[in-house]
Amino acid sequence: MITVEVRDRGSEVRTTKGFTLFETLVAMFVMLVGLLGVTSMFNSGMKSRVLAEEIVLSQELANMWADWVRFRLNDSKPSGYFLHSIDLVQGASGDFFQSTASGNFNADPNKLPTYQKKVYQGFLWQIGPGSSGPNNYKPQWVTLGALDLTNPANLRNWDQRLDNANIIAASMGSAPANLTQVELIVTRAGRSYRFNYVFSGVGVRY
Repeated sequence: MITVEVRDRGSEVRTTKGFTLFETLVAMFVMLVGLLGVTSMFNSGMKSRVLAEEIVLSQELANMWADWVRFRLNDSKPSGYFLHSIDLVQGASGDFFQSTASGNFNADPNKLPTYQKKVYQGFLWQIGPGSSGPNNYKPQWVTLGALDLTNPANLRNWDQRLDNANIIAASMGSAPANLTQVELIVTRAGRSYRFNYVFSGVGVRY
């Protein structure tokens, strides 16, 4: 702060106080930093809100997609508007909003339940590299009391008994086919969310 004394002829001393240019600039800089801080906090909050909403919508879309597939997946049907395990391959992709997709996913006349729903606009799906391939996933179960899961003697395939014999004997028919593990990637604006599902090849609709 600067103080200026002015003496008029025949009068008392008059004192004038004010700020220097440097002090004014410092005050403006401090105020600017404060405003930028508030603005950045506002932007961060908005971004967190958008991402949280996006994660919730991605989970919802992934579950709807999986249910849609299960109702149409039927390896025993040779033709028609059915999906087969062979369609669940890496690279298959589609658009939730447009309800368009590659391969046999686009052959079903029944649109995805997300079709033309604006809240899902911009969301895409793709089967990712973490998928097992059609009928190529075989779960295993652990023998009772086994602690060492790295020992093959403690593990059995899901279609085997404890004595390693098939659950379904050859005289009774063929063993169940292996399952298909699918890594579903939901993408929006370049951000990806990954989900995993297992399909049997036998849909919900019989």
